[in-house]
Amino acid sequence: MCVEGLLSEGHEKYVINTLSHALKIFKKHNIITTTINSNGIPRNFFDPGVDSLPFLLRALRLAIENPKIKSIARNLRKEYKEFLEKQILLFLQWIDIETGLVKSNLKLSTMKDHCNRLSSCYSNCMSGMLSNEADKLKLTNPLGRFDYKAILIENFYNGYYFDDDMCSDYISGDANVFPFYCDIIDDPILFKSCLRAIQQDELDSPFPLRYTKEKIENRENNILPMIVAPGYEDNTIWVHLGMCFLYTIAKFEPKMLDEYLVAYTTTIVRHKNFLEVFNSNGTPYTSFFYVADDSMSWAVMYLHLKEINKSL
Repeated sequence: MCVEGLLSEGHEKYVINTLSHALKIFKKHNIITTTINSNGIPRNFFDPGVDSLPFLLRALRLAIENPKIKSIARNLRKEYKEFLEKQILLFLQWIDIETGLVKSNLKLSTMKDHCNRLSSCYSNCMSGMLSNEADKLKLTNPLGRFDYKAILIENFYNGYYFDDDMCSDYISGDANVFPFYCDIIDDPILFKSCLRAIQQDELDSPFPLRYTKEKIENRENNILPMIVAPGYEDNTIWVHLGMCFLYTIAKFEPKMLDEYLVAYTTTIVRHKNFLEVFNSNGTPYTSFFYVADDSMSWAVMYLHLKEINKSL
């Protein structure tokens, strides 16, 4: 998520070094995971991540598009082409080959990795993004047979907004951001409809973006987060989700971007930091055992969005 911001702020070295480091380790262990620990071992937190491979390909593609690191990134693509194509093929085991949907009986780390969701909209956005990025990188793409724009609209769009998963009836922040952030759907009318739903439930207040308006009962899938960080992924405001939301605002409703950025600037100045997660009232998230992380690398997305706002 940070790659666009890092490149725009002149951190090409960090992007290409991180990609090279990650790809080397992933290939050595023949797996792509959510995390690489301090010992250089790939691990999933908590479960295999539906977004690990899609975002890795997106990062590589953005690096190739950057003139300063284009040649190095192209060499990485060439060196790891066979490995990445094998990983795309493995991703296919999570897909219902009849419908193109992510299978509903899987336990995967997603945007809300502590929550049970049945083939979430977010997961299917990741499938669509993976397919698009594989095509852009000229990698063999077994997902190319599926039309993910049609799949998302047919299975998740209820005429007003995108449902969180195959059985939900509430408005979810991530479900109404990622169809657009992932460049799967580019219809401004659909975006306005989803934005209206987000604003209706005040998911963008006091600043973007809350997961849901209220706690959704019986959604937790892991006892440890429930004890250590209760409500961590309920109606909390997540800053990385907020940044992704603002990228879609910049694309579809650019006149609104400045107002949202002002709200973020106020929060950053107040806390003299770029914090991870906030309560629904805009105060930093805390529990008896856990305090929101600080100094998030997501800050570079905010800086990039400020540059975008200046150019509008």
